Amino acid sequence: GYFADQPMVWRLAADLAGQRRNTSRLAVYLEKALDLEWEYMPEVVDVQSLRADYETLLNAYKQVMTAHQETDTKPPADLAAKIIKAADRWRALDPDPTLACQNAARLLRELGETELAWEYLTSPISLNPNEAARFQKLAEELKGNNEPVLAERAYAAAFAAEPTNAQYLMDRATLLKQIGRQAEARAVLRKLADGSWQPRFDAVKNQASAMLRD
Repeated sequence: GYFADQPMVWRLAADLAGQRRNTSRLAVYLEKALDLEWEYMPEVVDVQSLRADYETLLNAYKQVMTAHQETDTKPPADLAAKIIKAADRWRALDPDPTLACQNAARLLRELGETELAWEYLTSPISLNPNEAARFQKLAEELKGNNEPVLAERAYAAAFAAEPTNAQYLMDRATLLKQIGRQAEARAVLRKLADGSWQPRFDAVKNQASAMLRD
């Protein structure tokens, strides 16, 4: 009927579901509201409320995932697709896509979709000229969020963008050791120990040689 096409009705239902702590219902209703609003997007979007809506939706998906982890059951098969849809709409409307991409990446990583997560994390970076510094910043953030697998990739990307920076290799080797990829860590340390670097990297180079002797 008439009410089924009104986003406000679905938003109200989502609010009530949220108050009752029924996250899976909240996700369904908010998704429906945002779907209807997407059809009739105004020219000017309120970025603050846009971010709040999509963060709420992605957070609801996260709680659905957590509930399945706790009961050791598989999450819904279409969950990754829903996360991607929400993130893509969010970043299409948001002048700064970073938040959308980071939120999506975190959830996709937890679902085991590491490649997709990496694409979301790095898409805002590719628009920037000084990629190495951005990749390094991303690596630090990922390390802080206890995501060593993706952080290691970010250091590798930073080094690819700035192959004269020996520190990126050391940071990468440290993470490879941490995640148990010892052979790769040694290969990176070897490259570091044998390479010719600017004098400012002497200490890092010597450290790599010492680590290889251990």
